[in-house]
Amino acid sequence: MASASRRRSIAHRTCAACRQKAPSRDLLRLVQTPDGGVVADLRRNLGGRGAHVCLTRKCIVHALKKHSFDRVFNAQVRYPNADDLLDAIRSSLLQNITTLLASGSASRFLCAGTDASRKCLNEGKAACLLLALDATEKERFDAQAKERSVPTRALPSKDLLGTLTGRRPTGVVAIKDRGLADALMAVVDRLEALY
Repeated sequence: MASASRRRSIAHRTCAACRQKAPSRDLLRLVQTPDGGVVADLRRNLGGRGAHVCLTRKCIVHALKKHSFDRVFNAQVRYPNADDLLDAIRSSLLQNITTLLASGSASRFLCAGTDASRKCLNEGKAACLLLALDATEKERFDAQAKERSVPTRALPSKDLLGTLTGRRPTGVVAIKDRGLADALMAVVDRLEALY
């Protein structure tokens, strides 16, 4: 019985920047490289001791500026440029979104484009909508989704959303599978916190 309760417990870590405790899965893990640098471990599969920081631009920049990882690693760390580290994290998250969307497309869980997304939404099949901030009908889709209690997430542009879905520029994509929708929304939320 004791081992079952240990499996259910969630590991908490302290952010190296703001010092807030949070479940480790909600924080960014960083590890020290053999040459003394620091890299993000988004997949949590790199070996060695990890430092944790809130997955927000503010905490990442603060931790780098204040050299907060020296204390965690008990060594003098070679710190990366904040913009370079943020770009690498964003790139990894965008790759994650691309992988999720490709999986959804292969499983026919995506309705891409204005007409297909509107039909999916009107038929009650949409679990969430991904909208480009520069989409001409963004406000209209936002309002329709809100009326139907369908969550939405925004990505910076039609070009980016089109690239992520392997299409031409796309203003809206409806996701039909709840599990896929939840996974995508979580990654898009993390991405948004880095800007």
